[in-house]
Amino acid sequence: MAPTRSKAVHLIKAGDVLVNGREVRRQSHEVGPGDRIELRALFRYVGRGGYKLEAFVAAAGLECEGRRVLDVGCSTGGFTDFFLQRGASSVVALDVGDDVLDARLRADPRVEFVGGVDVTDAAALARRLGGRRFDIVSVDVTNVPLEVALEAVRPLIEGAGGVAVALFKPAYEGARGAVRAEDARALAAAFEARISPAYEVLRAEASVLRGGTKGHGTVEVFFLLRPRG
Repeated sequence: MAPTRSKAVHLIKAGDVLVNGREVRRQSHEVGPGDRIELRALFRYVGRGGYKLEAFVAAAGLECEGRRVLDVGCSTGGFTDFFLQRGASSVVALDVGDDVLDARLRADPRVEFVGGVDVTDAAALARRLGGRRFDIVSVDVTNVPLEVALEAVRPLIEGAGGVAVALFKPAYEGARGAVRAEDARALAAAFEARISPAYEVLRAEASVLRGGTKGHGTVEVFFLLRPRG
């Protein structure tokens, strides 16, 4: 029913698996040979990031319809896929990798893939984006500290109502290995204090899915941010 264990976990965590007609959200749930297993839906997004973002955006009440989006650190395109399905008018998907975005998304006329660009390279951003500004800038990076990436994209966020959606990953912010939930939240709180001069924090919330392909890794924290000034 699912090609890999990690994709099966995605379906369970998203509430798309029914056992005998009842929703199951724990991958440890035991089933017997006579149990009926059904799927509400197949994979809604090309990457697990879409499932993470879906829950946070719903909780934050962020409107995506008609918005111009810049997806920094797009990878295969989980965030990009989510924004498109929520009615974004356009998504610029940017990544340091040259050939990472899913082929289906690259073929979508609303998507512009900008590969091989480091978000901290101001000259490359200016050359490839041409001074455009965006209503929503999502940031999910592992090659540079998140606060550095946020400083780089701040001039790209539309002044009137523009926001950033950033995913703080302790495993890439100085921590090593799996981090206890309380330690992850402490690291996220320190991060929030560091960015507070540049950004107003509108919402901070732990991701419904942990970092790591099997969902057993580190707690990650989403931030909804508005540039100050």
